[in-house]
Amino acid sequence: MPIPAPVTPPDSAASSSTGMSKVFIDNTPITPGGSVEVYNYTLSRQINITASKTIGDYNSILVCDATSGAIALTFPSGKAAVGKMLIVAKTDSTGNTVTMSAISGETIFAPAGFSGVTTQYATATFIGVVVGTTGGWIKVD
Repeated sequence: MPIPAPVTPPDSAASSSTGMSKVFIDNTPITPGGSVEVYNYTLSRQINITASKTIGDYNSILVCDATSGAIALTFPSGKAAVGKMLIVAKTDSTGNTVTMSAISGETIFAPAGFSGVTTQYATATFIGVVVGTTGGWIKVD
């Protein structure tokens, strides 16, 4: 199976006035309540999780083993973490689901039908955003 070619955004919109790259899906910039810019960042740590947990750190890889039961993750404020990232990975082969929720007053912005990470070695990536006046985490993969 051939590897697909990278998507190239339109030249006129390839970068913002600040010189940072913008996020594009199918050559369309993501603009929930304003433009979303991707910042250079490093994932700061791996957090191993085996039970439901409120996440206090962002820019983290959340490695979840749901062997003992479903895991419910509560994300920190996306409004306070605009441009930061959380990656959720499920490592076990059980039918238990890893679900995500936002703190009170915020939202997980995900496609209809997304109910969490259900498959072994599957991942879900989220970036902190503000859409209109609502903070939260947008699923980007």
